[in-house]
Amino acid sequence: MQRHIWSAGLALLLTLLLCACANGKPNMWASPRAAQEKNAALDAPTEIPATSAPEVQDVSVPNTVAETEEALRPHESAQYDDPSTGMELTTAQTQLVVAEDEHFLVARQSKEIQTLFWTMYRGIQAFQDRIVLPQNATRAQVETVGELLSIDCPELFYFSHLSAVYYPEGRPDCINEVGVSYSMGRVRAGEAQTALDRAVQPLLDQTQGLSDYEKERFAHDRLIQGCTYDTSAPNAGTVYGALVEGRARCQGYANAMNYLLRRMGLPCAYLYGTAENAAGSTSHAWNLVCVNEVWTLVDATWDDPTSSEEMQSYAYFNLNAALMGESHVLDAAFERYALPSCTSLSESYSARQGVLIYEDGSEEAVRLLAAALAQGSPSLCLQFAEREDYRAVVEDVQGLLQRAAEKSGVFPGNVAYVTDEGAHWLEFRAIDYGE
Repeated sequence: MQRHIWSAGLALLLTLLLCACANGKPNMWASPRAAQEKNAALDAPTEIPATSAPEVQDVSVPNTVAETEEALRPHESAQYDDPSTGMELTTAQTQLVVAEDEHFLVARQSKEIQTLFWTMYRGIQAFQDRIVLPQNATRAQVETVGELLSIDCPELFYFSHLSAVYYPEGRPDCINEVGVSYSMGRVRAGEAQTALDRAVQPLLDQTQGLSDYEKERFAHDRLIQGCTYDTSAPNAGTVYGALVEGRARCQGYANAMNYLLRRMGLPCAYLYGTAENAAGSTSHAWNLVCVNEVWTLVDATWDDPTSSEEMQSYAYFNLNAALMGESHVLDAAFERYALPSCTSLSESYSARQGVLIYEDGSEEAVRLLAAALAQGSPSLCLQFAEREDYRAVVEDVQGLLQRAAEKSGVFPGNVAYVTDEGAHWLEFRAIDYGE
């Protein structure tokens, strides 16, 4: 991200490249901010063969550590209890509640995977250290469910990872039990859930009667306003860290969007992969969301400013796959989920504001900027569907300003602007009209 100042008299263009922060976050005023740290790797489960299927608590055989694997992990907490009675729901009732809450990736799995998922899900809700699995669960199935528990269940913020797998001696691909590690105990998780409910319910109340787009923008803005990017916070990867403690990394932002939008009735999924900025390529997380029946992509982390003095951005709000793909690369693991296509920019912030440019980039940019100058607007953002149009305009911003000033008859003083090539985003800020 680059920041620039255009001086009074339309004479001088000063380009100021903001210094990268020590943690490698991108250079921005209102940062599309990527998590530069490699998010915590998924702990490899310990593999324990057993001469017979373990009952529940006792397997005294040597451990073999499995190979290490890396993955972005979302956590979270929320037990599905009947709100009218406070009683735990039955299996069928739990499945209905979660289906209505749009566990998007789980719903796209086979019956076998879903059965295994609900067995492990209920065991985690009950804080079981070891969970006995249905007969003939394969290693691949367990790995798939382990990922689903991490990336499609933001409410399980107290779940950490699967710590061990157990199998009959000589049959390492037939998993009959898993060990589970938690980031919080039952009592602490209950307290955290209460705090999360207190934080979320007012947001849900305020979005009653709003459109899909308005709900999503509200969730996006409130998350950004209440959360500070922090890779070292103890619950930085969870919805609890983002919405209650107010400190999170990209994982936490994506989990919070997933949690809030589902609670607001919008289908949503957590995505992970890599993202590219001025500091290089880094592990990252963002979201897939359905708005007004249009599937689109949003990255709240990269719309969050780097400091309290800066303004939030909408550069990464509801992009299509082509535009988000300029900077974000989805992990190959998502090929198994057959995700819906994101081909439209109709729900993007720029389209909604009438500042999305599809063609005739320079001429359209001049027209929009001249109109803003004539109205005395203090700022203007522009987004370009095509990279070529974006680059042509950015390479001659001084000429663009000159032509817009002549067209409007308004000649401002200093004009600060920022550019973000990853989102084809150009934003004029602090347009100084003088006395």
